[in-house]
Amino acid sequence: FFFLMIRRPPRSTQSRSSAASDVYKRQGGDYAIRDTFSVKVFKGNNNQMSLQIKPDFAVEGLFGGPVLGVKSSEFIIFYDWESAKVIRRIDISPKKVYWNDSATFIALATAEEYYILSFKKEVLNDLSGGDPEDGFEESFDLAFELRDSVTSAIWINDCFFFTNNNGKLGYSVGGKTFPLATTDNRKFIIG
Repeated sequence: FFFLMIRRPPRSTQSRSSAASDVYKRQGGDYAIRDTFSVKVFKGNNNQMSLQIKPDFAVEGLFGGPVLGVKSSEFIIFYDWESAKVIRRIDISPKKVYWNDSATFIALATAEEYYILSFKKEVLNDLSGGDPEDGFEESFDLAFELRDSVTSAIWINDCFFFTNNNGKLGYSVGGKTFPLATTDNRKFIIG
């Protein structure tokens, strides 16, 4: 395995805008932007707004992927990019969200732990039914929960590699975490 790790950039170079103010769908060029109380979804290259989501909570962040993640201070709701139908509400508020390349697993990282969930893409094929507020319970299943902070991460197949605030480089597979290295200072994985 090859990893590129860099030091944290100096504070003077960090942008003042939120890093989660716009996100992209993996394929097709769709993207979403957020306002405080709404999310606007744009289709492909024509920059035409295709739909607007107006949740009844303050939108604190967006996460791209096969479904659109909209974060509040207490939970995250995943929406279908095409219809804005609720796919699933999960009652944690992650700092970061990481999808594996095949979109079968997702890592939801909070300040002190992370959750690995399996995602059933076939739910997107039939969006009839489902609870309007909580979505489709069967769309995500908790695979495991681990107590470790995640600063940066990348999926390689079904293996989740990550760094934390203490300089640890580790990986997680099958519900277990294994250390790879410990460094003297904070590092990031660039993937």
